[in-house]
Amino acid sequence: MLRQKRRNIAVKIHFSANGFYHHHRLVSASSPPVPTCQAVKTWRTRRTSDLSLSMFMMVFLGTAGWLVYGLLKDDLPIILANVITLGTSFVILYYKVLEVRAKLKSD
Repeated sequence: MLRQKRRNIAVKIHFSANGFYHHHRLVSASSPPVPTCQAVKTWRTRRTSDLSLSMFMMVFLGTAGWLVYGLLKDDLPIILANVITLGTSFVILYYKVLEVRAKLKSD
C-alpha cells in the first residue's frame, strides 16, 4: 500500500514536470519566446506599432484559459508557467492599448 502511494506521487511529479516542460516548449516553439522577449523590448522602447493587437489578445486569452485549467486542476507547474506568460502578455497588451488609444485621439 505504501509502495503504491509512493509510486503515485512519483508519477504525479513526473507528469507535472513533464507538463511544465512541454508548456514552455509550446510557447517557445509556436512563437519564439515572444511574450518574454517582446515584453522586454516593449518595456524598453514603449513602442508596439509593429505588433498585432489581435495576436496578443489571442495569446493572452489562450494563456488565461490555461491558467484557469491549472487552477481547477490544482497543478502548480501549469499555474506558474501561465502566470509568467500572462504577465508578459499583459505588459505588451497594456502598451498596445495605450498606443491605439493615442492614435485614435490624434485622428
